[in-house]
Amino acid sequence: MDRGGYLAALVRISDALLSGDDRLHQVAQAATMVRQVTGALLAPVFLMSETGRDHLLVADDEQRALLGERFTALPVAPYVRAPWLNPEEMPVWGREHLDAWWLLPADFREVFGQ
Repeated sequence: MDRGGYLAALVRISDALLSGDDRLHQVAQAATMVRQVTGALLAPVFLMSETGRDHLLVADDEQRALLGERFTALPVAPYVRAPWLNPEEMPVWGREHLDAWWLLPADFREVFGQ
C-alpha cells in the first residue's frame, strides 16, 4: 500500500472512532480496519475495566471466536508492569525489551506470538 492508501485508511479509522454513540463498537471497528490494513491475523484491543483490575476485550465476533473465552478479560498485573510502564515520556518499544516477551504468561504468548 502506498502513502496515499495508508492516509486514506487512517482517515477511515479516525472516522470510525469519531462516529456514532456506541464507543466500544467504534473501537472494535477501528481495530478491524487496522488488522485489514496491516494484514495481521489478530488485532484485539483491551481496555482497562472501571475497577482497574482487568483488561476487557473489545473485538468483533471474528476476533472473539479466534481468541476464545480465555481472553475475554485479562488480569492487569501480568501485563501492566515494567518495562511497559515507565516514568519517561518516550514510549517503550518492544524491540528494545525482547526479554519482556518471555515474561508474559505462556498462554498469551502462544496465541499472540504467531
